[in-house]
Amino acid sequence: MLIRNFQVWCGMFLLLFMLTASTVTQAGTVMLGVKGWYAQWDSAFDKAIAESFVQGLNDANPGDNWSSTAKPGSGFLAGPMLGYLTDDKDWSFSAAFMVLSSFKTSTDWEESTTPLAITTKTEMNRKDVDISISRVLNEYFKVYAGYKYITAKYKTELSGSPWFEVEMKNSIPTAGIAVATSIAEGLVAGVQGGVMYVMPEYKFEGEKVKTKDSVGLNIEPNLSYLATDNFMLQVGVRYQIYSVKFDDPANGWTGSKNDQFLGLTLAGIYLF
Repeated sequence: MLIRNFQVWCGMFLLLFMLTASTVTQAGTVMLGVKGWYAQWDSAFDKAIAESFVQGLNDANPGDNWSSTAKPGSGFLAGPMLGYLTDDKDWSFSAAFMVLSSFKTSTDWEESTTPLAITTKTEMNRKDVDISISRVLNEYFKVYAGYKYITAKYKTELSGSPWFEVEMKNSIPTAGIAVATSIAEGLVAGVQGGVMYVMPEYKFEGEKVKTKDSVGLNIEPNLSYLATDNFMLQVGVRYQIYSVKFDDPANGWTGSKNDQFLGLTLAGIYLF
């Protein structure tokens, strides 16, 4: 059974990082930096909530004809990152702790038989932890495996007053391949893509919502520029998509909803 507690995974990675670094005396490269995303988040749970509420309203009042449109939210993620590259450059370890964030979204609600229209506002605080290990295959290719842990809290307001709160915890093992090539002195272009195994956990007003595990995809083209001997800039685009399978018909949560995350990334990294 996979461990779902990200503190344990972070601790395991940091221990591995220190052990690896300590076994290579005066060798290898340590990387410390900061990374940020500006992203659009099309939340699966936002769409599931809207569908569930619309169904409940229409079931309670058969003459009504409610509909809803959950709009993607936008915001940012930022935090520290660290890594280690072995002296032979065959192995690398990395971790990014995106612990600063703010996202905002909205949902429109309409009842077609009346002029009634409502817009609810949602604030989402999300945290992403990404841990990975990679192995170079040849001059251009490498493979990687890792673990992603995502948490989020939603707070939705109706007419300026609190309406409901949601908690999300997703445990996501990942694996994939990366390609990179030098296109100019100090400038490297690359792209990495992989699969994700998603184990979602959601709570609505403290009550667990039943879901099933699913798979997803991740792709990230990027450019890396070595500005000086010990400072590198990275810019890229990251796209993630997976389907959340809701399996809680007793509470009105059914069907699959896509969760999509698209963002511009920027990182500054010091090399030691």
